[in-house]
Amino acid sequence: MKKRITILALLFPLLCLLPTPAQATAPLKVGIYQNEPKIFVNERGKPTGIWVDLLEHIAEKEGWRLRYVPGTWQECLDRLGRGGIDLLPDVAYSGKRALRYLFNEENVLANWARVYTHESQDIESIEALRDKKVAVMKGDISFERFKLFNIPALLFSATTTGVFFRP
Repeated sequence: MKKRITILALLFPLLCLLPTPAQATAPLKVGIYQNEPKIFVNERGKPTGIWVDLLEHIAEKEGWRLRYVPGTWQECLDRLGRGGIDLLPDVAYSGKRALRYLFNEENVLANWARVYTHESQDIESIEALRDKKVAVMKGDISFERFKLFNIPALLFSATTTGVFFRP
């Protein structure tokens, strides 16, 4: 009898850790921002993109429910840090970020950065950005990596890429 009580006393705290039905059915909150073709909300308001397709496939296989939470890249990253969302697809790995966030161990998609210029500009290399105005998306890893080149440039950031292309 004493042995049964000991076993129950040891198992009870573990049983408390199991999700309740309400917890098990709570949707995972997923941050979504405009970064075509990887992840974005289309003109009909539907979450779309490579990451959305992959995540919804995984969710279907695992029995997860998803709820997308739109915002800018920086808003989504801030929400992830505060626990306001559960997942944020398309976060580039860095040692600094790994101290704060959990990353999957499987590479899914290579990240890239692109430089857009006016047709009158002759930009053929990163060095050609010296002393130019360079716009970057706030919080984007490409901005941090650009600074590693030590190229003097007038850097400014915005929360969405749409503002970069206004006249």
